[in-house]
Amino acid sequence: MKKFLPTFKDPRGFTLIELMIVITIIGILSLVAVGMYNSVQSKARDSKRRGDIDAISRVLEVNKGATAYQPLAKTQFAGGVVPTDSSDRTPQYCILATNNTIPKPTVWDNTQCPDTFYAISSGQPDNSPTNFQVCALLEIGTNPDNIYCVSSQQ
Repeated sequence: MKKFLPTFKDPRGFTLIELMIVITIIGILSLVAVGMYNSVQSKARDSKRRGDIDAISRVLEVNKGATAYQPLAKTQFAGGVVPTDSSDRTPQYCILATNNTIPKPTVWDNTQCPDTFYAISSGQPDNSPTNFQVCALLEIGTNPDNIYCVSSQQ
């Protein structure tokens, strides 16, 4: 039976240096993996934000009246809710509806919509506008590159 068991010529095992090197390599690989995971998560959330903004702008375009854009209604969206950002950022999505041309905002912080914009909720826009711009603040990038906006097409 002894002939099937492995025999060890050096019974000392691994040295402390060898163990420390292996643990260090595992730690470095773990840090790289966590960093990549966080980046992928941010990109996925930004992709959802872009999709939501596109959906909101399409609903506004499809429901444009003869002279102005109509208010948003929950029934116009799948699931019966206006798309929102699932993160805890405030505000989530912002809109500006007016009768004038609208420049893209260049500065936006995490606490409020840019000047003249307001947070999207059911029933907006409510002032019979002829133009709109719907925007979201993305996680990746810096102002103004991290502001995604869609303007009215008609």
